[in-house]
Amino acid sequence: MKTVSLACRVLAAALGVAVLALMFFGIVHIAANQGTFELSAAQLAFGSNVTAADGSEVELAKSAWFFFDLVMAVLAVVCAVAAFFKGNKAAAGALGFGIVNGIMMILFLATGSHPGAYVDYRYLTGVKNANFWYNNTFIVLFCLSMAFILFTVVSIFVADYVAVKESNGAKKLLWKRFKSWLTEYKGELKKITWPTFPVVVRNTIIVLILCAVVGVFIWAEDLGLGQLLKLIFKT
Repeated sequence: MKTVSLACRVLAAALGVAVLALMFFGIVHIAANQGTFELSAAQLAFGSNVTAADGSEVELAKSAWFFFDLVMAVLAVVCAVAAFFKGNKAAAGALGFGIVNGIMMILFLATGSHPGAYVDYRYLTGVKNANFWYNNTFIVLFCLSMAFILFTVVSIFVADYVAVKESNGAKKLLWKRFKSWLTEYKGELKKITWPTFPVVVRNTIIVLILCAVVGVFIWAEDLGLGQLLKLIFKT
């Protein structure tokens, strides 16, 4: 099982690197009067100068959406590599960043043939909605992102299984620990004493009165200091 666990770690890290690498390949096509342009996620994230058909340079603005997505991909790869040394804690980080990255990919895909919601094309003239499209590279990028999430989850559970086996019963499986935590959490919730409606109303009134008193005090202090400063500078 150790070999399987290591293989899952390697595969997850390789998928993360592949996702990051594909972000430097063209994924979006934009057709405008100046010509047809193919831009990568990195170009969209950091801004890009595209050369029009007449030789002029068109500077496109940066996309905060793709920049955030690129940062998530980088952090996911870093955590996936760190998982070889830090175990499931780093793998959990890779999973979290990978899920955010996958959600961003879904948002990009949800725009269909109009990725203009995430791409700034204001400096290109004659652009229409139908002239935006994602190419097959983006579909591959999306599939690899989903595969990264899947194999990261598998690597976490396999590594946890190996750790439980090596502990000779001293540790429980991850899902059993989560189940125990839910049971304890439910038990703690039952111990909470919830206030009655009259108590809530009374406490709310007290808070509002205190807020009003503090507000009046700050207003009076500000007014007084303002008048004092006027008097000092006038003198």
